[in-house]
Amino acid sequence: RPIGVEEAADALKQADENGLVHLSLYRPNHSLYALCSCCPCCCHDLQLLLRYRQSRLVARADYAAATDPARCTGCGECVDRCPFDARGIVEGGLHEHLERCYGCGLCVNACPTEAIELKLRRD
Repeated sequence: RPIGVEEAADALKQADENGLVHLSLYRPNHSLYALCSCCPCCCHDLQLLLRYRQSRLVARADYAAATDPARCTGCGECVDRCPFDARGIVEGGLHEHLERCYGCGLCVNACPTEAIELKLRRD
């Protein structure tokens, strides 16, 4: 059924709160054909990406998570929230694996000190 912008925004917010990853899916050599919010343990397209690093079906975001070290307390909330293993706590603080970041933003909303934001990729 068609929904309005406000209802769509509420659905996306609820999906984010539940740890679902927003994905844009496409067929190779075709335009995007689906937008969804997926569970990292159940979605077949997300499993291809997470388990086998097969990214040809999932459109990668043009943004990546960036952490302000001055605001980061090293609590690990972002590490627990990231399904891509793009973040980790090491001796001396947070370590980011930006090559693994898909720009889903789950870490941004999990950070209690608002130390993380999505920034345009430079690669």
